[in-house]
Amino acid sequence: DNGQYIAPIYIDSPIFSSPVVLELVSYQNTIDTNASMADIFDIVLSENTTINNPTNPINGKTIKWRIAQDNIGNRSISLGNKFNIPTSLGSLNWSTSANKMDILEATYHATRDKWDITNFITGY
Repeated sequence: DNGQYIAPIYIDSPIFSSPVVLELVSYQNTIDTNASMADIFDIVLSENTTINNPTNPINGKTIKWRIAQDNIGNRSISLGNKFNIPTSLGSLNWSTSANKMDILEATYHATRDKWDITNFITGY
């Protein structure tokens, strides 16, 4: 015994918490998402829509938007000016068929004040 005691550590909660999902239905032409409220936003489009720059951003926070066309489809989507589309993507070609869903993922970079699009998957 050298006078040291190593105490056991017990973890009662999971290390990673489940993402918070917030459902939004677009009946207006703009959608506001609050970055401090959820990690995943489910959106069903009912008309042409702009997803505004998320409010309350946190450096390094990643958000996903699961964006579905309604049963009519053909709804267009545009993004606020703080979304940064990588040159490797060129442009975002959204699904327009009825009931199809796309997933958009972006991470906030505080120094540049931009939401960098890190993933875009279409056609679910």
